[in-house]
Amino acid sequence: MLTKADLLAQNRAIYLPAISANYANFARNGAFKRKVGGLIPADLDFLDPSNRYFAYPFALYSAGQVIRTPNKLPKACMVAQRDRNETIVLGDSGGFQVSRGTIEFEKDTTARRMLKWMEGVADWSMVMDFPTGGIGPGFMKPHVERLIAEGHDLSAMCKANGQSLDFNACLLQTQINNDQFVAERTAGATGLLNVLQGRNEAESKAWYEAVKHYPFEGIAFAGAHQNHFSLLLRRLYDLHIDGQLQKCAWVHVLGVSTLDIGCLLTKVQRCVREHWGYPDFQISFDSASPFINAANNGMIIGQTLDAYGWTIRTAGIATVGSNDLPLSVSDFCTSKLHRKTDRLGREMIAARTATGNRIGMADLCVGKAKIAGQRDRSGLDVDGSYLLMYHNVQAFVTAHAKAHEVFFGPEQWRIPLDTLSIAGAIDVMFRGEPITSAMGGVVYAPVRDPISHIKRCQIWLDRLAIQRTRPTSRIGYNIGQAA
Repeated sequence: MLTKADLLAQNRAIYLPAISANYANFARNGAFKRKVGGLIPADLDFLDPSNRYFAYPFALYSAGQVIRTPNKLPKACMVAQRDRNETIVLGDSGGFQVSRGTIEFEKDTTARRMLKWMEGVADWSMVMDFPTGGIGPGFMKPHVERLIAEGHDLSAMCKANGQSLDFNACLLQTQINNDQFVAERTAGATGLLNVLQGRNEAESKAWYEAVKHYPFEGIAFAGAHQNHFSLLLRRLYDLHIDGQLQKCAWVHVLGVSTLDIGCLLTKVQRCVREHWGYPDFQISFDSASPFINAANNGMIIGQTLDAYGWTIRTAGIATVGSNDLPLSVSDFCTSKLHRKTDRLGREMIAARTATGNRIGMADLCVGKAKIAGQRDRSGLDVDGSYLLMYHNVQAFVTAHAKAHEVFFGPEQWRIPLDTLSIAGAIDVMFRGEPITSAMGGVVYAPVRDPISHIKRCQIWLDRLAIQRTRPTSRIGYNIGQAA
């Protein structure tokens, strides 16, 4: 079983599945409507360290998906009733939903409600930021008007930092919420992460300078920081130079869970620990992909890990042929993955999970009906959807573990060039430029100006944020070793 202590000891960035509220409730309070391979709803509670199939002690849980009424308290679900000594849950404040109007914003009432909810359910919690991602779609326009009507001088902020009205509305409302969190938090109830937003370097820097003084216990990187490693490294260096990083007991990167970025975040974590001397520095990252995929009839069937790209493979199971129904879920994953990729000559690994070995495709796909002129249709009912979510979580966690084995192992040829380039640039920033000594060995010349190094390597550091439209050239940065 995967225990909290064992995983933390691996010195890895930790993936947090962002749990669906319905799933969390079902695993503790639900009941299957039919027999499903001898499983009971409690078997789906992967936060339970005694789970007989699969236990995983980390997760993200968002107040934004459960708080819809003013007096909503944490429900007696698998998150609220977990063993807090054996698990770690990061609370998301729901600022995304609040800024977009999905949850009504009631000034300090909303922030207070989110804070108190997270204090009751989470070990670490993000402050209620207003994301800059809402600027483009126009979600910040009503908030700009509201803040100006309340007497806030957004124009003065624009003149001071050179950013737009919408950006400064995001920043100002976040500062107001931060002040409230500082004033109203219960000491020791949950560690708070200061959220850093920004869509580019200018916004990221302005945001950082405006919020870096808050006395929170960690940092959450949002916006473009999730896949622009130039931004992430710049802010980490700022935190280091400003003496803030030593106060960060937890660092989270929001809304990203690709295999290559997960490994690169581990690379950053190990470099910070080794070269900057912060032995307890810990990074996590999250996504709701296992649950969203399942909600859309998507099964994680495996992964490809080779120089052409690292991908978690999914297959739609809204329609499943009669010949697949007798297969176990794990055997279906193996069969389907090979059908999808055998003509490409890819390095592929099928997903085999504990529940996937026990239950069959017929346990997932019910309501089988013959439609004239079409394949047999096998739809998922509620029971099947929850079983699929559980399989997907384990498949996702296992995929990241295997990716780390390859990334930090001897098979460097299996790592895509873009990922290797980023790893090499990170390595040089922290360790120094490799040069040949007079004795013929390799020594490292320290980088005197890390920011200049980041600027010089920015085109490579941000490669994973760029939509690739043609094969990558092999002319580029001296990538070194990923490990």
